[in-house]
Amino acid sequence: MIDKSLEEALRALSASDMYPFHMPGHKRRTDLAGGAAAIDITEIDGFDDLHCAEGLLLEAQQRAAAFYGAKRTFYLVNGSTSGILAAVCACARRGGEIIAARNSHRSLFHAARLRELSVYWAMPDPAEGEAAKAGINGPVSAEKIEGLLREHPGTCAVFVTSPTYDGIVSDIGAIADAAHRAGAVLIVDAAHGAHFGLHPDFPENACGQGADVVVHSLHKTLPSLTQTALLHLCSDRVSPDRIGEWLRILMTSSPSYVMMASMDSCIRLLEKEGEALFSAFASRLKAFRKEAKEWKTFRLPETDDPSRLLIGTGNSGLTGRELAEIFRRVYHLEPEMEAAGYVLMLTSIADTDEGFIRLAAAMRELEEKYVPQAEAAQTGALVPGSEELPETAMTIAEAMDAPARAVSFAESAGKICAEFLYQYPPGIPLLAPGEKITPGIIGLARRLAARGYALQGMADHSLGTIRIVAEAEKE
Repeated sequence: MIDKSLEEALRALSASDMYPFHMPGHKRRTDLAGGAAAIDITEIDGFDDLHCAEGLLLEAQQRAAAFYGAKRTFYLVNGSTSGILAAVCACARRGGEIIAARNSHRSLFHAARLRELSVYWAMPDPAEGEAAKAGINGPVSAEKIEGLLREHPGTCAVFVTSPTYDGIVSDIGAIADAAHRAGAVLIVDAAHGAHFGLHPDFPENACGQGADVVVHSLHKTLPSLTQTALLHLCSDRVSPDRIGEWLRILMTSSPSYVMMASMDSCIRLLEKEGEALFSAFASRLKAFRKEAKEWKTFRLPETDDPSRLLIGTGNSGLTGRELAEIFRRVYHLEPEMEAAGYVLMLTSIADTDEGFIRLAAAMRELEEKYVPQAEAAQTGALVPGSEELPETAMTIAEAMDAPARAVSFAESAGKICAEFLYQYPPGIPLLAPGEKITPGIIGLARRLAARGYALQGMADHSLGTIRIVAEAEKE
């Protein structure tokens, strides 16, 4: 058993007289490369190798697995994206079939291309109450997954996102039961749920609900550096060797020791001080939500994750983008994300009393300035609904590998898309390659662009043209 944390070992090396005749090229000189260079090394003696871990890094990953109750945990230094890619590629045979929630991150779509998969989409259920008014999607139901499994008995994997960016949780236990009865494995993108299960106020973690593979982004909701994430194997249905093989293919062969030290430090912190940190965090959230109940103009929709402060524009007459700009310009509060009818203020155990006090004070001022209007701002037209799900004409891989040409986006209805179109964040495609473009999607994309939302994936970012499958026009 190694007593030192990875960071302690790195700092001890930095303080020693061991001269680095090895990569990286900055040679740990902080005067040339900045402070992080002091503990930035490569795979040298005594520091293990992530892709063949036997010592320090093996124990660090075992510590994370024990903390989350997983059978095995892999460090990810390319974020949850690399974990999702590896999980899907390991669980789905080439040319196979999977069922996936439509509100999946773009990495799921990319994995489908890599493995030439046929994907059957499960649309989220509508949200309820204030969440619905703000334009938030609800969960994916187990009944919907069961129905798709009956329709497609060749399905080898089910993929769902829980929690979503907005903090919506699906019934992972019921979905896992449905998948396993059909002989499929369940992969859960829980990138935004690494803090779940660590305090009674938060939902149960997917690792303990029957999922076979769970991917967590430590950096999203816990004190860890950007790009740090974990892939957990929670059953024997998925081969750890297959996962390791795909991680070697998809992830860098030179993983950052600074990032890995951050992950190790995060897990150690949670082991030692997690209870106290989460108790204080939960108290701050409760105090803020109690005050929010007195708002007359703005709204704070309830979702499953209390740490997601979704500040709805309510009856203010503002759009989410306008409210976000007020937070930045007037109050120097930077939101995580703005949507049509709300602004997401992401919180964590690292937030301070000062941060919550400033946000509460800002909301009191905004409540005084924006008196309720007769009707709420109409934002639903900026939210894709189930009627917007395009028809799949070919697989993502077939469409992306086929000859393509650019046509006017405004006149592209009925054509087969050859590229992605998604709003970022959160990176969920409105259109994927192989899908028929609909008038509804064209209108939605143009409305989003007119409001200033970032649309990515298309070669022409102006939305003037879109690439379509050229050969399909001849048929």
